[in-house]
Amino acid sequence: MPAPIMAIMTTSVTPARTRTRRPGRGETLSASTARLGAAAARRAAFAFRRRARWRTGGSVAGLRSPLPASLAATAIEPPTTTSVSTTVDTTSATLPVAPPEPPLSPPGPSRRARWPWFVGAIGVLVVAASLFALVVELPYYTIAPGSARPTEPTIRVEGAETFPAGDDLLFTTVTISQDRINGFEWLQAELSPDVDLVPADQIDGGQTPEENQQLNQQLMDNSEDTAVVVALEHLGYDVVSGTGATVADIVPGAPADGFINPGDTVVRAAGQRVDRVEDLVAEIEKLAPGDELTMVVEPADGPRRPVTVELAAFPDAPDEPFLGVAGLTTRDVEYDFPFEVTIDPGQVRGPSAGLAFTLAVLDVLTPGDISNGVPVAVTGTIDGLGRVGPIGGVDLKALAAEQAGAELFLVPAGEEDDARSRVTGDMEIVPVETLQDALEALDDLGGHATDLESPLRSGE
Repeated sequence: MPAPIMAIMTTSVTPARTRTRRPGRGETLSASTARLGAAAARRAAFAFRRRARWRTGGSVAGLRSPLPASLAATAIEPPTTTSVSTTVDTTSATLPVAPPEPPLSPPGPSRRARWPWFVGAIGVLVVAASLFALVVELPYYTIAPGSARPTEPTIRVEGAETFPAGDDLLFTTVTISQDRINGFEWLQAELSPDVDLVPADQIDGGQTPEENQQLNQQLMDNSEDTAVVVALEHLGYDVVSGTGATVADIVPGAPADGFINPGDTVVRAAGQRVDRVEDLVAEIEKLAPGDELTMVVEPADGPRRPVTVELAAFPDAPDEPFLGVAGLTTRDVEYDFPFEVTIDPGQVRGPSAGLAFTLAVLDVLTPGDISNGVPVAVTGTIDGLGRVGPIGGVDLKALAAEQAGAELFLVPAGEEDDARSRVTGDMEIVPVETLQDALEALDDLGGHATDLESPLRSGE
């Protein structure tokens, strides 16, 4: 075992001030003593250890610690140098030395200083995105459930007896955005289960909103006129007259191609007189694909000629006969209304309420309640033959009907599945192809829809 190394600490003491020299790391002092009593040596050693522990010779935060009173009170004259010799075992560190602290790195930019710029940038982006969403027009319209309104109050009759009618026949509508939507409206539609986005070309067909509005108003006017004609003729009146069905165009490759020319007028079909378009259509529908149809055709500037063609299958309906004439109109059409019937649905436009208008006219002109007091919603177009045509947004109209409390909803045949897709209640949905189908569905409610009693007859 190695001999311990002697560590000697020397302290200089004066009456008013004590200066201490601390031994450096690993330093050994030679042994020397002065003349001093044992008591003075112990006091000096105690004072040294106390100063070494508390570092009284330094300052902390700018405050200098005074000497301990016991040491300051020691008076030794004349000034004397005292050496204290002690034995220190340095085989292990007497006082552990902390590793040097790493140099301080220069302070980085303040996080607080960058924060306002970050917030400002986010604010600018939000404002820009909001303006973009408000200003930029997207190629979509929104379509949502509209209303289910009583139809009978829209009917006005002058010059004929009318009968009290309830408010049970409801015509349904949808709500379409007036213009193409912006970004905010697109987001609202995406988040709403009852709002659909429709490509713009399916709504406006490339027309301006004003042109589209005029077109839908014209379709509504035609639907009202047709509904009145069909209702009156169902009651036995002869309203429309003409001199034949004029062809505007021929479908290339169709059975009529090469036999009938644009501008020709069909005056007879299957041996029956054709006064108007509905007469020709009725004779075609009596046949099947592959059957022959004999007609008498009158050119615009020539003699009549007989024509026989073999009907084909309709492209989208293989069971229906197809002649291939387009743009049929009644030549020299005249309307002879026995009295005036008008329909005022308000701001509603489009042809889809044709069936509802027809049923409402019948209800007003005949005794009793055509629906037997049951709330019935109705949608579907109507043509001159009383056929019910397809409409758009039937699923949204079904929602409107359900919300209005309808117990029965009459829809065009083929659209019943779409109508049921969003309905969650017990409302019954019945598909119909003709006015007669609709009357039979209403008759099942306990009314008299298939046996309407009208005092108004042609020639009375």
